[in-house]
Amino acid sequence: MSKTILLASGNRNKYFEFSDFFEPVGVDVLFGPDVLGRELEIVEDGSTYAHNALKKARAWADKAGMPALSDDSGLEVRALSWGPGTGSARVAQIRPVSGGSWRRWRMFPTGRRDSSRAWRWSSRGPGSAG
Repeated sequence: MSKTILLASGNRNKYFEFSDFFEPVGVDVLFGPDVLGRELEIVEDGSTYAHNALKKARAWADKAGMPALSDDSGLEVRALSWGPGTGSARVAQIRPVSGGSWRRWRMFPTGRRDSSRAWRWSSRGPGSAG
């Protein structure tokens, strides 16, 4: 049984978190871009976080020829019916950080007593493939 898994992400900080998490049980986590020499561009168009995570894990596993693990998360704002959720990255790409998309989210600061301004960063389950 293999004790090595590929992290299907270009986020090095996420890699450090996953490596630290799996180290106590003897599983080595490899950083996807280090293995492939590049990042993969995966369209995250799933309706759930789990679907997006599985889609990323499968794509990286197919390219690397080894088991892969991924996750997905997004910003959910109560005043936006808990959206955009899985569409958070697409919203941020439409309006760059300097252009206003994150300025929009500042309307919903954490710690406010007004519950309509509530927001959360959410992830609903990992995906794996291999």
